[in-house]
Amino acid sequence: RARVNHFRLRQHPSDLHRHLQSRPPIEDPTWPHAIQICRTRLDKDSFSTRLADATVSIGTKAFRVSAGYTYSTYNPYSSFASAPPIGPADPLFTPRNEITLGFTSSIGNYRLGAIARRDLSTGQMVSIGAMGGYEDECYIFDARFQRRYTSVNNDHGSTTILFQMTFKSVGQFGFRAM
Repeated sequence: RARVNHFRLRQHPSDLHRHLQSRPPIEDPTWPHAIQICRTRLDKDSFSTRLADATVSIGTKAFRVSAGYTYSTYNPYSSFASAPPIGPADPLFTPRNEITLGFTSSIGNYRLGAIARRDLSTGQMVSIGAMGGYEDECYIFDARFQRRYTSVNNDHGSTTILFQMTFKSVGQFGFRAM
């Protein structure tokens, strides 16, 4: 599997895969309904943090809450809204500092969820979303909403609403409004 290195803009080609990474599993047998994931990427010379990501999810199938934090030395969203990077003053080199909160719930044949992502550096929302659905042995109906506040090619964000029906014995049919 090919690896994509998102830190290549400030590195010499010989340093492309020379950074320290860790992704330790964190398990707590006293709380079997908790899932925790964290990962870190450090500079090989200075040990400065280049990427830090942590996610925790607590709950059961009936109701689960999740929270996450992401720090990165670059901000990929700025590369969609501006010309290619011209140097360290470019917005691409502004650190990414985000928090994510969400929940999911599944009771019987019904499911519901929502998520929000906010950039702590700028104090602005990155995206929000919600989903709901119904599933039985023959049929699935999903409805999803997503609002992206980041700009891609100066579009000033976008809103997506998706309805999807799946007939398990026939196939899928979808309709996307907006």
